[in-house]
Amino acid sequence: MRVTKRQLKKIIREEILREQGMSNSDLSTMLKGNATDMAGTVPTKLNDDFSRAIEMLAAMAKYDKTAFTKIMGYFDNLGANALEKAKKGEEPEAAEGEGADKKPTA
Repeated sequence: MRVTKRQLKKIIREEILREQGMSNSDLSTMLKGNATDMAGTVPTKLNDDFSRAIEMLAAMAKYDKTAFTKIMGYFDNLGANALEKAKKGEEPEAAEGEGADKKPTA
């Protein structure tokens, strides 16, 4: 079987992209597509914290890869249950002070 230069270039490009993971372009497209959905899932009173966390993650990814890797480990450990519930479509638990059906206890 003979491989043309064009096919070889395509194979090499695909392998490089696979090794690098998601490209900046792919990440940008994914974020643009999911931004509205993500914003809709964050409780309003946590918007500032959520925005600050995203900003910090971006800075760590650029300037402190060790910290970024460490925080991703925390996400993997602490967020696994929440992510599983989100994928199943379960209703979120009401946070303290939230929920119309919460009644004060005497």
